[in-house]
Amino acid sequence: MNNYSKTESTKLNSSVIYNLLESDGTFSQGQEFFNYFSLAPNDVVVFNGSADFTITQASQNIYDFQFTHPVSLTSGREYTLCFDAKADGNRTLYVDIDSAGPDSYDSLTNQPSTLPLNINYQTFTLTFTAVTTDATARLVFHLGGNSTHDVELDNIGVYEGGICGEPNVHKPAGSGSDPSDTSFDPNFHIYLAFGQSNMEGTAPFTTADYINDPRAQIISNFTCPNLRRVYGEWFEAQQPYFGCFGSIGVSDSFVQSLVARVPANISIGLVPTAIGGSDIALFEKGAPIGRGNIGTERIPAHFDGGYNWLLDLAKKAQRRGVIKGIIFHQGETNTSQPQWKNKVSSIIENLRQDLDLGDVPFLAGELLYRSAGGCCGIHNTEVNFLPELINNAHVIPAHGLEGVDNAHFSYNAYKIFGERYADKMFELVY
Repeated sequence: MNNYSKTESTKLNSSVIYNLLESDGTFSQGQEFFNYFSLAPNDVVVFNGSADFTITQASQNIYDFQFTHPVSLTSGREYTLCFDAKADGNRTLYVDIDSAGPDSYDSLTNQPSTLPLNINYQTFTLTFTAVTTDATARLVFHLGGNSTHDVELDNIGVYEGGICGEPNVHKPAGSGSDPSDTSFDPNFHIYLAFGQSNMEGTAPFTTADYINDPRAQIISNFTCPNLRRVYGEWFEAQQPYFGCFGSIGVSDSFVQSLVARVPANISIGLVPTAIGGSDIALFEKGAPIGRGNIGTERIPAHFDGGYNWLLDLAKKAQRRGVIKGIIFHQGETNTSQPQWKNKVSSIIENLRQDLDLGDVPFLAGELLYRSAGGCCGIHNTEVNFLPELINNAHVIPAHGLEGVDNAHFSYNAYKIFGERYADKMFELVY
């Protein structure tokens, strides 16, 4: 890595070079998708035009305090990492882009670096060729070790090519996330789908359930070697939609029914982020329960919770099309908790604001009725309260649907339920 003064590097190129990080590297928008972790409970990070780290105690390992951001790299392409850093005394800082675990943290730059910091801002750059393709890689700074000197980071960016760009300039929606993307299509209508197991699906599927229509597309929410899918890339709708080993749920017939009904020039895309057994707090902004007991191994490793995972995929999707609505099924884990409905309302408000969606339709499905053997039908009182809290919210009824246990619907019930979601969405959007 080479360093030079902050003033010398204020503008390295007059043409537009986009920051590949989804967040504003100047921190003028706060934390966004940057994540941090420290073993020391009193360590603090403040985001206010820079990322300011207060380090209260030394640690055994440099990785005991980590600051990370997700980034996608393509094998053989040249990239440049740029950032400014200083400390309140002489110390070192480790930086790299790696494979984000959890099984390994292999360097994708082949140039992990330990850098000397002092009381003056320095600008560091690293130009490298990615050694492998990884859509779920992470930029990582290690601030642990035997120093308690505080650190400031600013103007962080990863750029394609050999020079730095502007850390607060990102590729506009519709321009394609990378050269392999097709161009933005206003007739590509995208729907966010999140919740827990009935959205994720529990019913087995066969190839007969494939839609076999290229107008039905799913964005991959994981990298799945067994399916040859890469996180953040689109694939023609074939089960599983959620994860690498999923089943059929509400969203399958929702997509199938919409594709069959919309005009031939309209395509349908789904952004799937559901975790069976998850608490609604898993999807709250700010990750109040982190990755959750259920979600620990089922959310890509570089996200601190479900909200940032959903938001990241949604922003990737907006580069290809227009988000037209949100479908949701969750509540079994939070049955009869009166604050549940307020948490759902806050999640939808934040999604609409962070994605600039306006009041797109929000559809929430009822839980399996007690008359069908459901454990949690009493929670439908809370579900049916959502339209009073959320503009353009609608409840999809579960009457007449059978279950296979006390929480989950049958294969046939999922088919009917998804069609009910599609009927309502078609009525509201088309």
